[in-house]
Amino acid sequence: MKTLILILICTVLVAEEKPAFAGIALEQDTWQMAQVKLKKAGFVTGMDEGCLLGKGWLVEHSATVVCLLEDNAVIKVHLGINLSEAERINFEAAYRFYNSIRDTLVDKYGKPSLEDKVFVPPYEEGDGRKMFALREKKGMVVAFWDSDKIVLRLHHDEVTVGYESETFDRAKALERAADKAKF
Repeated sequence: MKTLILILICTVLVAEEKPAFAGIALEQDTWQMAQVKLKKAGFVTGMDEGCLLGKGWLVEHSATVVCLLEDNAVIKVHLGINLSEAERINFEAAYRFYNSIRDTLVDKYGKPSLEDKVFVPPYEEGDGRKMFALREKKGMVVAFWDSDKIVLRLHHDEVTVGYESETFDRAKALERAADKAKF
């Protein structure tokens, strides 16, 4: 009985951990605090178009970080980890790397609420052409945690992780991006 209660408490504690990369607290950290945390994690940082950007290395892969800001607070973190040359030509190697990142997220946040492999014709699961599908942006491996507040993707030539705050409004973000793209 004591073991069962301990397991339940640990599960609740893991499930309640807030999404974060490099310790950046969504909706709490200012861009200055996020910049300090990224620098501590070994990233070179800069600002562009109201976003905090970082470049560096993560798990022996080159990586980039984009922190979206609203009212001087970080509301979304997007992490892109580039696949190595060997992973770019071999789906199994790329998938192993994806799973190593997935396992890290599972240890921190619990099991994903949804996982899937998606391929668009002429590609399909089991056809032996998964890397071609990824390269041509017609395939993706994806996992979601906590109602898609954390998204892990293997696509094209990278593994991406997105962390969104509770107040992040995708429609608003897309509207802002569209406004910036207008001439």
